[in-house]
Amino acid sequence: MATQSGYVASILVANLSTATRYVDHFVVELYSDAGLTTLVQSQTCSVVWNGTSTNQVGAIVFNGLTQGAAYYLRDGVVAPTSGVTTWSSTYTEVAGSAP
Repeated sequence: MATQSGYVASILVANLSTATRYVDHFVVELYSDAGLTTLVQSQTCSVVWNGTSTNQVGAIVFNGLTQGAAYYLRDGVVAPTSGVTTWSSTYTEVAGSAP
């Protein structure tokens, strides 16, 4: 997809969830390349356990992105105490496209 130079867009990440009980927080990384070598932004969010799963609190918004450009994301579950992060598979989103 061709990008529209000069237009700015955002990507919103919401509703992250894991069956893992003990989670410190979620982290989401946004890259401009599929090889995950050029990190554009990284954000974290709080979590809450609802008795069945650990869920994201609030939303993560990546702003200032090029409209129509493809970005590559991965999200991670960060363990308390050790800080070890378990990463998801990479997924692709086009800035400014429908969810």
